[in-house]
Amino acid sequence: MLKLRLIIIVFIALFLQVSGQDTLQNLMVKLENYPLMVNKTVKDFGAIKQDSHTQFVFELINLDEKPLIIHTVSSSCGCTTPKWTKKPVRNGEVAKVKVIYDSSRAGRFDKSVFVYTNFNDQPIQLKIEGTVVTEMKENGKAQKGVTKMEVHLNQNIN
Repeated sequence: MLKLRLIIIVFIALFLQVSGQDTLQNLMVKLENYPLMVNKTVKDFGAIKQDSHTQFVFELINLDEKPLIIHTVSSSCGCTTPKWTKKPVRNGEVAKVKVIYDSSRAGRFDKSVFVYTNFNDQPIQLKIEGTVVTEMKENGKAQKGVTKMEVHLNQNIN
């Protein structure tokens, strides 16, 4: 009886370990025409309060043997400021593109940043969107932080 319990516990532990890894991979997006995976290609902030601190960090994992180099990142509007990893990123490492949005204007927004790398002449398009409101309703909340459908890796932008 003890042997059977031990076998069941080992089986459950192995199943949980494998399914946990599968879930992490499913949350990352493989970019077409690039040897990269990204945590998100579109970040929807939902409703955010006017003049609040609004930013998101896109994380790109290098899947290629040669280093990833982000040459530049441009934005579709002056209200969107990108900051990115400047050093070459080796295979399996993470490059970060932080996008800061100026939420001083009320209304809907849909902004893009374009990431130019050494892997392709065409940029990678990443988007942020949401609605800036002047005041939040009593039961409404600005979406803040990490949602359950986002993956973030612990590494600083250099």
